[in-house]
Amino acid sequence: MNVGRSAALLAAAVGALVLGGAGGAAAGDHRVGPVSGGGVQSNECSSSSLLGPVEVATPLTVVGGVSTETTCVNYAESGVAEQRNECDTSSVVGAVTVNLSLAPTDPVRTGTTCVNYSESPVAVQSNDCSTSSVVGPLTVSPLAPSQDIDTSTRCVNIAGDGEG
Repeated sequence: MNVGRSAALLAAAVGALVLGGAGGAAAGDHRVGPVSGGGVQSNECSSSSLLGPVEVATPLTVVGGVSTETTCVNYAESGVAEQRNECDTSSVVGAVTVNLSLAPTDPVRTGTTCVNYSESPVAVQSNDCSTSSVVGPLTVSPLAPSQDIDTSTRCVNIAGDGEG
């Protein structure tokens, strides 16, 4: 097996997964009416990934992390009555075998991030986010640093008072 070619294919696949899961919306039109009559920003983002089996068995090679993440962001300076996100990430990652001697490895990340941010008041901000993952089996050499697995859902709503 040609390790260099396999690593390049893995990097390309992971890059496609990361790029395929992003979504966003932005509004900054100061001519839009007050909060009660302003516009609506919404995102519906989802990622479904199947990755594996992955095997890295070369000594002293730095292994890049595996990432399947969905990110949805709404941003407005003013004039938005509602911001909402519906984001889902479903991933199956495995089997992953790392048999390295003393080589550092990046974590396996699968998750969802939803953010609503407005510099002025907003009547409604909501996030409906979920992350479901199946990871493993994950085998790491006893000499290699431990492999972290991050399966998290992060949702944030921020609205200012319009006073700068």
